[in-house]
Amino acid sequence: MPITITDQETSALYGMLAEGGPDIILKIDASGHIVESSPALARLVGQSGAANGIETLPDLVEPSHLARVATALAEAIAGRESGWVEFPAVTTDARESWFEIRCRALHRNDGKAWGALAILRSVDERRALRDQLFAATYSDALTGLSNRRAFVSMLEHMLTRGIEGCVALFGIDFFKAINMRYGQARGTMCSARSPISCARPCARKT
Repeated sequence: MPITITDQETSALYGMLAEGGPDIILKIDASGHIVESSPALARLVGQSGAANGIETLPDLVEPSHLARVATALAEAIAGRESGWVEFPAVTTDARESWFEIRCRALHRNDGKAWGALAILRSVDERRALRDQLFAATYSDALTGLSNRRAFVSMLEHMLTRGIEGCVALFGIDFFKAINMRYGQARGTMCSARSPISCARPCARKT
C-alpha cells in the first residue's frame, strides 16, 4: 500500500534526501539548465557546480552517453515514465565515476511541465561487483584464462548473430607428467601460454 504524505512531510523528506545523503538531487528546466542542486553535487565536482562549469545536465554527462540522458529527461517532461539510466559522469579529477539518473516532471500551477526533478545515484560499487561476478563466471580462477562457459557463450553468440568463425584446438601431451615433475605452478604457466581452445571470427581465405 503506498504511503500518503502531506506537503509538509514532502518538504521534510526532501530536506533529508538533499542535505545529508549521497544522492544528488537536481531541479532542471526543459532546456537542461540546472536551476537548483543539493550539496552532494559540490562533493562530486569539487566546489560549487557553477565554479566548475557545471551549469547544465549535459555538463555532468560523458558525451557518448548524453543522448540517453537527454532522452530520459525529455520523456519525464512529456509525462512518460522515466526509468533509471546509467552513465559515466564528468568529474574534476578525470576519474570515471558511474551514476544512474531518474527524472520526474515538475509542473506549474496551470498543470504544464516546465522541467524535472532528478536524482543521481552512484553505481560505482555495484558495477565493480558486477565486473567481479562476470570475471568469476567466465574465467578460470587458477590461470585467469577464459573458461568453458565463456567459450560456449561465445559460440552461442556467434551462431545467434550468424558470425562466421573458426575453432582451434591445442593438445598438450603428458600434461600430468609435467605437473608431477616440475610442479603445478610450472604446469599452470605452460597451459596459460598454450590456450586449450579459442573461438573468434576469422578472415576467410580467397
